[in-house]
Amino acid sequence: MASTITGNTHNAIPLINKKYNNKPRLAALVNIPDYCDTMQSFTIKQDAAVQVYGVGELVRPLAQVRAPYFLKNDDLEFFFHPSQNDHRNYLFTAVEGFMGTSGAKKSAITFSKKIDSTNHTAEFLISIPWNELGTQPKEGVEMDFDFAVGDNDDGIRQEGKIGWHTGTDPLVDHIYNYGKLRLTAKKDLSSQQDCIYSKYKTTDTLCWDNIPATAIEKVIAGEVKDKYDCGALLRSCWDKKNLYFLVRVYDFFIQYERRYISKEKVSTLKTLCDYGYIEDDKGRIVWAMSAMNTIHAGGCVKNRLADTVISLKAGTYTLKYSSDESHAYGHWDADPPLTPFYGIVLYQAN
Repeated sequence: MASTITGNTHNAIPLINKKYNNKPRLAALVNIPDYCDTMQSFTIKQDAAVQVYGVGELVRPLAQVRAPYFLKNDDLEFFFHPSQNDHRNYLFTAVEGFMGTSGAKKSAITFSKKIDSTNHTAEFLISIPWNELGTQPKEGVEMDFDFAVGDNDDGIRQEGKIGWHTGTDPLVDHIYNYGKLRLTAKKDLSSQQDCIYSKYKTTDTLCWDNIPATAIEKVIAGEVKDKYDCGALLRSCWDKKNLYFLVRVYDFFIQYERRYISKEKVSTLKTLCDYGYIEDDKGRIVWAMSAMNTIHAGGCVKNRLADTVISLKAGTYTLKYSSDESHAYGHWDADPPLTPFYGIVLYQAN
């Protein structure tokens, strides 16, 4: 495999730092064609920082969404803007429940679920203490509020997202487009376009049937086919201690735990179909390109580049690169990356 770093003649990304212009490369696998598995061994005499430059290709599902939706699960997001300088959001997933937020006490927020795989629905009951929200509850209090549901059907990305009021994701960047959440003790309630009423809970029992549901159906990111692909109904009530939400979600919940992306699963998912990686002398992968450690490389959306420094201990390693049947050097099926090569190059950084 030729290691000359040449490639895109209309290069617009000065990928390699000029300080490496006159330095020898530790290893290089460049201008990789399709259907290729290639390798090169190299040795580091003492522990060192290694500069990695790599260019590759996203798998098709990830190429169809923006990077913020890579490896994101089915989730529920609540957004509160109770005062001018106070913004709070809470993230929940179907498997792990509350995922935390800045300053929140995980034990204080409750989450329960009821999955109906036959009818493709799930109900989530959530309570948030008022001291988490920094608000004193009483009749007539209102705050800026929004809500969103993320949809992951293939176990590798959120392909769609729906929201209540704001029309553009991420909602956290559009707080002045939120609707209103209003606390009330009125017996008879009616839903409004810009306001969700939260009804006062007078007994220990949560009587959700008496609270009108707000439909969540506005597509704010990606693609949602219809309300049965991803849709939701939201209800709310309150007492002196907590704010409660009941969310019914319409989605494909069969095997939802199998497609859940845990922290342990992230490292096992194949997110690039053309990628470079490094193995130690025992064949263990010590670093690999992925969707999460690369950025857009110019050209079509599936082109990705890595520009990072890693630490390697003294020893012998093997640099490897693997490509699939399409979109590679000399055989592009879409606009090529705007980089000086296609493959992976290593330099000793220190």
